[in-house]
Amino acid sequence: MNPKSGIIDRWRKFFRGADGDIFDVLEYAILVAASDCPKEFRIRRDEIAQKLFSCRLIRCVECDSVALAEPTEDRDGGSEGCHVKESKVNSSTDDNERNRISNYSYDEAEALTEEIEEESQIVGEVLRIKEVLESPDE
Repeated sequence: MNPKSGIIDRWRKFFRGADGDIFDVLEYAILVAASDCPKEFRIRRDEIAQKLFSCRLIRCVECDSVALAEPTEDRDGGSEGCHVKESKVNSSTDDNERNRISNYSYDEAEALTEEIEEESQIVGEVLRIKEVLESPDE
């Protein structure tokens, strides 16, 4: 078992206990971090963005289950690739409607993720240019 699995399960339980949608929690967590810790947020923002775009869902061709592909590191600290973690979406719950909706829209979500990545790069470049133009030192 992956040592991070227990940590992820603990956070999953925490977020499910929160009074709200996980995406609302993410949005407001980013806003609070940016306003309360602006220097730390600026330092870690690339790391946060990388996490947003590095984990992908993979559909098993044989059994049609959905799994989470998480980036891994080799012993030297370099990138080794991805390993697969079975998604809770396919766990043995009776929430078949949620599974069906999630599996049905996988291709659309993948296309949307790619589009968001492209737009995010454009926005990042625009913000970088804006910062250069606003900086009196350069």
